[in-house]
Order: sequence, then structure tokens, then C-alpha cells
Amino acid sequence: MSNMTHGAVASTFKDFDYDTCILGLHNGTLPDGRRGNGSYTQFGIYAPTSTEKRACQDAHDGYYTSPKYGLFTIYFICTTLAVFALLNLLNQWDRSRRLRGKSPLFLLLPILRTRFRRWTQTRRKVLGIRTPPLGVCLLLLSFFVFSNIMVWGVRPYYRPPNWGSPPLGLRSEWVATAIIPFIFALATKRNFIQIVTALPYRTLMIVHQWGGQICLFFSLVHTIAMILRVTPMEPWWYTMQHRTTYWTGFAALSQLLALCLLSLRPIRQFMYETFYWLHMFTAFGFVAFMFPHCLDGWVLPKTGPVSMLNSWAYLYATVALWFSAIFWRVGAIAYQTRCFTGISRASLKILSDDALKITVPYSMSYTAGQHFFLRFPTIEPFGSHPFTVASLPRSKDASGGATGDVEFVLRPGKGITSRLFRIASKATINRLPVVLDGPYGGEHLERLKACDAVVLIAGGTGITAVAPVAASLVRHSSATATTVGAEEEGSCGVPPKIVVVWAVRRSSSLSWFEAELRTLRAGYPGEITVTMHVTSPSETEKKNVLECDSSSASNDNLVEKGITNAFAIEQGRPAVGDIILTEAASTSGRLAVLVCGPESLCDDVRSAVVLQQQLILLEMTALQECELCV
Repeated sequence: MSNMTHGAVASTFKDFDYDTCILGLHNGTLPDGRRGNGSYTQFGIYAPTSTEKRACQDAHDGYYTSPKYGLFTIYFICTTLAVFALLNLLNQWDRSRRLRGKSPLFLLLPILRTRFRRWTQTRRKVLGIRTPPLGVCLLLLSFFVFSNIMVWGVRPYYRPPNWGSPPLGLRSEWVATAIIPFIFALATKRNFIQIVTALPYRTLMIVHQWGGQICLFFSLVHTIAMILRVTPMEPWWYTMQHRTTYWTGFAALSQLLALCLLSLRPIRQFMYETFYWLHMFTAFGFVAFMFPHCLDGWVLPKTGPVSMLNSWAYLYATVALWFSAIFWRVGAIAYQTRCFTGISRASLKILSDDALKITVPYSMSYTAGQHFFLRFPTIEPFGSHPFTVASLPRSKDASGGATGDVEFVLRPGKGITSRLFRIASKATINRLPVVLDGPYGGEHLERLKACDAVVLIAGGTGITAVAPVAASLVRHSSATATTVGAEEEGSCGVPPKIVVVWAVRRSSSLSWFEAELRTLRAGYPGEITVTMHVTSPSETEKKNVLECDSSSASNDNLVEKGITNAFAIEQGRPAVGDIILTEAASTSGRLAVLVCGPESLCDDVRSAVVLQQQLILLEMTALQECELCV
């Protein structure tokens, strides 16, 4: 409808001395017997004039004012992002002050952070299913409640037949549409949300997955409301033949439903090899069907297609964010590979306990704890898989950056990892073309440097993330000690104590990183403890542990010197709760705990950290802060 038509209709609003919606409720007749100026459809239902329809709509949550609900959704999300961006700036500022030996920004900041972590890091079990961290749940729940208040808290829900889209369908439609750009932005590995908030990739993926479920919920509300709206007006076959917005809407809804079903964890793990491309194809189909679904008509020859109430703006934003992230990612890979002409070749080596080591030449810098996505063009050209860098940083500066080869240690499972293991077992083929995409992550390292004590816990191949982080902390402390003197270690924010705990199933796995972990203590000015646990209860493993432990003791007899740079190999699972409790009792400042391994181990560590945070709030410990990095 043109602006001239809008103005013409608006000028006649005062001509009615009654609510024109009454005509729709009584099929074109007022209670006093007067009849409306409209006509009747072939199905005998009163069709009002544009003036009568506009007057009815504007008096009851009008059609042309409904875009405000999309804007309210945008305001809520952007405000939340602004809060997290501000917190990120404050944390970075506070971290830099700690590294310079200064006090926290505010006296209450440590206790406020502790309260925040206490509530946000807790995980629950609901019907046997582990929920995301409580903080993420509360964030998603607050948005879900806010959106539902907007959608359901305003009356009316429906209009009479032939009097326009139901307000309930419009409100839910705008909420669902406004979420789409953020869902697609969170789906990309390089996105502005992660840059401004510094939230972990895992947290953003949880928000991405559940944001899609929320979008599906409001899309279903919209769909049901639109079906209930059209049912009294005309037969269903007539609707599908003459109203393209319905079948395009069903097409888009089917794509969204497929996206949400494919994202469920059991389905995603079962079909991981093909999940990415199915997800991308379905997401493209969803956006492609949304454009005609939001089409209002064609205004020729000047402007071309026109969207309903400028709803295409959200789709334009979605496409811009999505494709800019894809171009950014492809551009980074092209830069690293010299426009794909310098693709590296990976060497494969089988380690003890059926582990696989992948070594790739790499000339760019990276930091400890980061990960790459590896793509093997000759094996799986359309798939990439994330692996954490296992090589220790080799640079001599205190930044923790590293150049040279990057190494990955993994335990083969299904899919491409099993194929790589089979290739590595053949002596004739052990170098494969590989494309590195990354690095990503590594946001925990700077946070650990600003702590007074650090506990690093790894389970199995989780040591690939923990060992480089420990090496970077050692290098950072050594560089700082060289600059200002080892006696000022604590005042410069360097962790004076590092505790490394590594749990493996069999003693043969210790050879993966035993040598690297032993060398961590060389030249370290502070206190460092390395303990490796073999969890298998077999008698053979117990004997191997005794032999390894006795050998370790003979090489590291430093107790009589009063140095606690201990290295031990023990039998059984590590009591992570007791370990964290012990370190918290001996620390009066800031304690950080980093864990990487099986989900059960992460949950045990999370529970132990939450317990310490409770003790801090109750003032039952000298510890000021206890931070968890997962």
C-alpha cells in the first residue's frame, strides 16, 4: 500500500462512531441493523473496505505498528551484548592492573565476581540430562520470558475473518524474525559478538543452539495463529492456491525445524561427518524461503519487490553477517596458504596406547590453548574437524606466541580420525595435504596469568590443551623474573604456584607428554607440581605405575632442598575436589582452575569450584576469588 493510500485511509478514521471490528464479528451488520460498506466473498464472509479494516486494526494493536516488537527484541539483545562488552572491558582493565601488581579496580569487584560465578557456573540435572551452565540458562530464560510477555501480554490475539493478520501472529513473527541475524552470527567461527564480549566459543554455541529453539517456538506460535485466522475465512485448498505466503511460510518452517532437529546432540554426534554441510544447506534454504515469505508485492518499474513492513531488513542483516564471516574465514585461509598455492602436508605418527600425532608445518603465530579446524582435501574435502594444539609454545618472548610446526594428539574414533589412523599405520603413506583454519580460542591464557595460583586438570587427550598452557605460564613467569627479579614474582601477577593434574586410563599414555611435563620445572622461579594418575585398576597397570613412580622419584629428589617442584605418578582417579580444596586453603589471593577432558571430569571440577565460591561468600576461607575455565 503506498503512502498516499495510507494517508487517505488515515483521514477517514474519525468518520466512524463505532468500533468497525463489530462488523467482522457480525458478518457485516451492526447490532442496530446498519450494514458496512464492504462486500462478501464467494464463501459468504464479509470483506470490509480498506478504511474499515484500517480503523479496526489501529484500534487494536495495529498492523502498521507491529514492527515495534521486532525493535524491542533488538533492543533487548543489543543491551545484553553491551553489558557483556562493558564487563569484558572492565575485566581486561582489571587484569592489566593485576599484571602490573596493582589492586583490583573496586574493593567490591572480587566479591561481585564471585557471586556472579557462583550462580552462573552451576550445572543441574533435569530428568537425567545435564543442563547448560546456570548463567547461560538464566540468560536464555530472561529473553524467553521477555519475549513471551510481549507476545502474550497484549490483547487482542485475533481479528475477525478478512480483517487482517492476527496480532498474536504478528507479534510472534517479529520476535522470531528479529532473532535470526543473531543466530546466524553466533553460528560462525569468526563473529563480532565473540570479539566484543570475549565469551567462550562453547558458551556462544549454546546460545546459538537454544536461540534457534526459541526462534522455532515463536515461529510455531505464528504459524498456528495464522492457520486459525484463515480457517473461518475460506477452505484450506483455496488458501494454499491463492496465498503464497502460506506455502512459503511452511517451506521456511520445515527448514527451521530440520535445523533444530539436526542440532540435537544425539543426532549431531551420530552424523557428525555430514552434519556441517547438511546444516549449511538447510540454513541456506531457510533464508531463501524467508525472502518470498516476507514479500509484500512488486512495485514496478521503479522499486521492484517490496517486503512486508520492511521485514527484509532483518534478512539483509542475516545475509551480511553470515557471508561476511564466511569471506573472513576463507580470506584468512587464503592468506595463510598464499591463495591456496602453499597447502601444507601433515605427517602422521602412531603413539602408544593407539593415539595419533599429527604434525603440520605452520609459519604463523598461535598461543597455548587454541585450536584449529583441519581439512584433508584428499580424504574429506568438504569436512573440517577441530583439534587443540598440543605443541608447546617455542617463542622466546613472554606473549606465549609460537611459530614452527603445530602438533595435534588425538585418540581415533569414528569417521575421519579412524581413516587417518589407518593411513598412519601404512608406512607407504604418511604425509597428507591439509588446510589449517584458525587459530581459534585461547581466551583463558591471559586470565590465568593474572592469578596467584593455577590448577590445571586434564583427562586423557585433554592434556593437549593443558600442557601448552602450563608451558606458556612457565615462560611468562621466567621472562618476568628476568625483568624484575624472581623475588618480586607475586607483585607482577605471575602465578607463584602451578598445579598440573593429568588422568589417563593406561600408563602407556603417559609417554605422550611425560617428557614435556618434566621440562616444565626447569628454570621456573615459583612452585610447580605435576601429578599423573593412571585410572585403570588392573594389576599390570599398578605394577607399571610403581615402576614409573620409583623412576620419577630417583630423578627428582628435591625434597631435602625445600623445593616443592614435585613430579609424581599415582594409581587411581584424582580426587579433584580435594586437590582444589587443598590449593584454595594455601592461597589467599586469586585461584584459577582450568579443566579439559571428559564431561564427567568437567562437572566434578565445576562442583568443586562452586563449593569454593560458596565458602568465599560465607567468608570461611582466605581465598578472594576462584575462577573456572572450561
